[in-house]
Amino acid sequence: MRRLWAKLVILAPVVALGAEILDIGEVVVTATKTPERVEDVSFSASVITPDEIEMSNAVVSTELLSTLPSLVVKKMSNLGRADIEIRGLGQRGRRVGILLDGRPLKMGLFGCGITHMLTLDNVERVEVIRGPASPLWGSDALGGTINILTRSARKEREFELISSFGSFSTLRSTVRAGGIFDERINLLATADFVRSNGTTRQDEYEARNFTLKAVGRIAPHATLTFLAKVFRGKKWSPGPEGGPTPPDLPNDYMRGTLDLALRGSKGGDTYWVRLWRDFGHHRLMDGWHSKDYVLGLSTGMTIMRERSVTTVGLDYRWQGGRRLPTDEPYASVVNRPYKGPEKKVHKHEWALYFLTAQDMGPRARAFMGVRLNRDSAYGSILSPKLGLVARLRGGARVKFNLSHGFRSPQPSHLYLLPPANPDLKPEKAWNIEVSLLKEFEGGLLGELTIYSLKARDLIGFDPQTKKFQNIGSLRSRGLEIGVGGSLPDGSRLTLYLTRASFSPMPKEGRYKTKADLVWMKSARGFELFVNAQYFGSYKFFDGKGKKWRSLNPYLLVNLKVARKVGKGLHAFLAVDNLLNFGYKVYVSLPGAYGGIYRMPGRSVAFGLRWAL
Repeated sequence: MRRLWAKLVILAPVVALGAEILDIGEVVVTATKTPERVEDVSFSASVITPDEIEMSNAVVSTELLSTLPSLVVKKMSNLGRADIEIRGLGQRGRRVGILLDGRPLKMGLFGCGITHMLTLDNVERVEVIRGPASPLWGSDALGGTINILTRSARKEREFELISSFGSFSTLRSTVRAGGIFDERINLLATADFVRSNGTTRQDEYEARNFTLKAVGRIAPHATLTFLAKVFRGKKWSPGPEGGPTPPDLPNDYMRGTLDLALRGSKGGDTYWVRLWRDFGHHRLMDGWHSKDYVLGLSTGMTIMRERSVTTVGLDYRWQGGRRLPTDEPYASVVNRPYKGPEKKVHKHEWALYFLTAQDMGPRARAFMGVRLNRDSAYGSILSPKLGLVARLRGGARVKFNLSHGFRSPQPSHLYLLPPANPDLKPEKAWNIEVSLLKEFEGGLLGELTIYSLKARDLIGFDPQTKKFQNIGSLRSRGLEIGVGGSLPDGSRLTLYLTRASFSPMPKEGRYKTKADLVWMKSARGFELFVNAQYFGSYKFFDGKGKKWRSLNPYLLVNLKVARKVGKGLHAFLAVDNLLNFGYKVYVSLPGAYGGIYRMPGRSVAFGLRWAL
């Protein structure tokens, strides 16, 4: 097993240059920053594979993330904004770490993830850690971490065009083109276009996304990777049931990122140096207008020894932006346009961290790590982790994990918004969990995880001081039980049940019961993909009625069937909400636009995929 780890770590920086994608099974790099099998890391980890991405009808990553245990994705419509929670922690994605190829991808002012920019046109796979992961991934990884891993060209020359049209006049087109040149340079460019009239008045959506990725081998065991991504999305909103109708103007997001990474290996050890810049320009329907940026640096190395693997690293991040006056046409229609001067804010942080995995004998491996984070706003914080994986007889494993998470206060809450408080401290969480995993004949892996998570110093508005304060807390206990892998007929199945309790129950509510199924099969020129989700009742506090309310349980079934109809040509039919289940969700938003949103019924799309 140690030889396998060593080979994977050596190959990882240059695998994108090969003529075939490396098939290493259910392997994650997010849990330790080195490739390891899911069952061999102490974190609870999930993987969305390339097959799931290609066979599904998903437009953005969040549509597939919602099928994972303890992950809940809340949205106002089929397309557009979606908010992620892991084990009850989310706050519109702020308390979840979102990574792009292993580095943070967040807005510079609010620290939130703009999830509809996570389009799938250039995504190879998605890895998720359930539970706090700050020792490795720093601030924001309070509830867990989502790592979007981008794809590279897979063949000497490749071209792919996917186009579909369906219900609500929804048109989607994706183009990929690239290749491998002289076995030294790998290029892939992608473009993605989506337009939809939506299900109701003021529910339109339109978005464009472009990416360019170039990987060059600059030495026998070193690569230089450049990634550029630009996203522009506009989403209109009909408003919540019984609430005010928003202006007939979109939430207009422009996001971009530039990334340069050097990776290499020497004698079995690996190293990396990475620089990136994120930037954005937002105009929102409530009159908000801002520009933001993030500058980041990450460097580190992984040291391989006979009985241990140790990763050490340094991270630095400078983030900020400016609030701009509300401009036209928004200034003429919103109730309170901002007319003040531009206001610039920023903060920075750096961190040192290490994680070591040590063999404790032929059947056990221990994990230990810690991060020292220094923030310009509040000072220092230590974030530790302990873990153990023990292999039992009969193909079973027992995993134990104790991990800490934190989220640094963001410039918006420290300096920018009217209730700002420069004395805010970081939000904190501790998580303890025990897992039992069992490998069955034929390729199935069963998992039973019990966890207890306690978060404190959560930032919220304090009506007494009229400021943001560290006044919130949350206790979450849960059970995640499921099975996944290959079936005898060659199909793949993932089936999970999540049960959770929350104390105190947040006013914006939580789901206590969730079940997820994903099944897919390829045979005789056909591809079949099915996912189904059951959500139990949802209890929340109705601020208008001053009472607790519940939304009914619901069941969603999505289906996609594809058939090869020619050389490189596939036709497909996709049906979302196959059972036409009428359901509603509660979306927590500041101001008057939070509340109950009715989700669309059955939708159908027809399309073609042509690949050379």
